[in-house]
Amino acid sequence: ALGRIANQRNAVRARLAKKIEGQSG
Repeated sequence: ALGRIANQRNAVRARLAKKIEGQSG
């Protein structure tokens, strides 16, 4: 369960970073 939560959090973080990168660039 912990691994799944971490994976979900990582995906959300990557998505957020990509969104910020798109807005900045």
